Amino acid sequence: MKNNFSHFIVAVVLISSLASAAAAQTYLGVGGTSCGEYIQFKQSAPENATAVDFWVLGYVSGLNMLGYSRYKTDLLINQSHKDVIGFVNGYCAANDKRTLNNAANEYWVQIVKRYGQ
Repeated sequence: MKNNFSHFIVAVVLISSLASAAAAQTYLGVGGTSCGEYIQFKQSAPENATAVDFWVLGYVSGLNMLGYSRYKTDLLINQSHKDVIGFVNGYCAANDKRTLNNAANEYWVQIVKRYGQ
């Protein structure tokens, strides 16, 4: 358990050092990390990449919570963590200069197009 916590701390420190400055908005956490850095980190330290995935999942879940008041439905009800992370991985592989925040936002846009009213 202590070893897992140490890995988590290392991941947070590494990802924090990867975060790039955002132009128009402030991102807390790893949202400003470029997709290229994200893919590189996942390849070089896959055991620690879960911490980054948790940020993505939390961000998308937050969008879903906010979206509920508008759409009156849970747009993620039929989605899994694998769906979200798979989309983000694919987006980032194709858009290495964009950010994790861009990837998560694009996932959300696609979900709204598909399931929103």
